[in-house]
Amino acid sequence: MQANLPNLLQDKRSAYQAPEPQLSDLIHVDSPLLSFGQFHSSKLLGSHITFTNQSNRPVRFLAKIESTSMLNPADSVAILNQFYEEDLPFSLTKFNKKGAKKLQNHTEYFSIEEPYTRSLVNEIMLELEPEEKLTLIVVLRTPLIAHANIFALLTAYRQHDTPKQVSDASDCIRVALCGRLQNPEVRCLKAEWDGATQT
Repeated sequence: MQANLPNLLQDKRSAYQAPEPQLSDLIHVDSPLLSFGQFHSSKLLGSHITFTNQSNRPVRFLAKIESTSMLNPADSVAILNQFYEEDLPFSLTKFNKKGAKKLQNHTEYFSIEEPYTRSLVNEIMLELEPEEKLTLIVVLRTPLIAHANIFALLTAYRQHDTPKQVSDASDCIRVALCGRLQNPEVRCLKAEWDGATQT
């Protein structure tokens, strides 16, 4: 039995497989927040985000625009609480009290610019070679409403090459997309009637 012990240990070592690294271990994102600041309606705004493959293997992932309305309010607040309030385009304190309770689907305002065709899409499949970098442009088409806190997500999901490796929905990288739509208020002042001049 003792003579076979080294072989058993060797078999166990060969059978052991190291856990698959998470996407965040393989891909680096230059910023977890894309803030478009405060803006008016009828604007077309763009912001850059860079993905870098920091591993020694090719990595394939799906980048897509997603709504925060699919999250519960606590998760939405947790995402924004990662950042300093001065880096956000709206008051985080007010958002925690009001905005998180009535999150809406803002995905229709955001698009990803396809880097080769320049077309605007909601999702794109990407593959980066080791140490390769790719910069995407996220486009915001501001809606025709009076005011709103715009909040959505750019989520990157790991994609595996073999059918045996099932993509895990939790194996992802999330980037917060936010902005504050604030149109100026137009007020009509009531004119004073001058009986002498009839004006």
